Amino acid sequence: MLTEKNQNTKALINSPQLLLNNIHFEIFAAKTNYAKSNTPDILPVENQVFGKQMEHYFGQYLEVHPNYNIIAKNVAIRENKITLGELDFLVEDLTSKKHLHIEMACKFYVYKPSAKNDTLEGWIGPNGKDSLARKLNHLREKQFPLLHHPACEVVLKKYGLKANKISQQLYMPGLLFLPFGFNYPFNTLNPNALAGYWLSNDQFDQTDFKGASFYLPPKKEWLHTPHAATSWISEKEAKILVKFHLQNHKAPMCWLQQKNGSLERFFVIKD
Repeated sequence: MLTEKNQNTKALINSPQLLLNNIHFEIFAAKTNYAKSNTPDILPVENQVFGKQMEHYFGQYLEVHPNYNIIAKNVAIRENKITLGELDFLVEDLTSKKHLHIEMACKFYVYKPSAKNDTLEGWIGPNGKDSLARKLNHLREKQFPLLHHPACEVVLKKYGLKANKISQQLYMPGLLFLPFGFNYPFNTLNPNALAGYWLSNDQFDQTDFKGASFYLPPKKEWLHTPHAATSWISEKEAKILVKFHLQNHKAPMCWLQQKNGSLERFFVIKD
């Protein structure tokens, strides 16, 4: 039986990446043949934010994969005692003999067609505090250029590295959710990342789910594929719990099991 750590690492590495291609980024291709009998069973700190927990699991993946050697992680770049930013992972690819700077971000986005004309601008975080376009702009304008900042040269020298000899790659696994019944023209985004749909709180309240069962996974399980072996609750209980989450400004993910056994997942977001 897989431990919690291995379940979460497997869910992360098996998850689709959000971008198919991008003129600004080289995409890191995670290889799934990472399992080893001596995989370290180390959980992240429980109260870490979700992003840091996912970085932890990705770091565990790199540590046990025979093709990679972690040189350093969470490398802070400072100038005049001011932190300019951080490099997530400096890695040696033992197959290609290349050195890599990998930025990692695990993201969930719902699409709001009315947000802006730019389709990427329409992809926002379930709580409305993030957007895919803003994240990509930050990576392009701030995060990746940091490698070539003069302050970074001093840090890289400690590891025997030079910026012009390092390939920069993005690893962005995650899931996408469309409005119920909406079609989206996937171009630069990966259609395999489409995991379900979203409903407004009014739509959710007014829908009769006809005896379906529900499970509201904690955020650390959002990447997991819905499965029947979980603690299901009734529609009435789910509607009470969803209301509680929304009142606390947290858009919940829901798994839904129909009477015929079919499984779905969706977000409920505040109007």
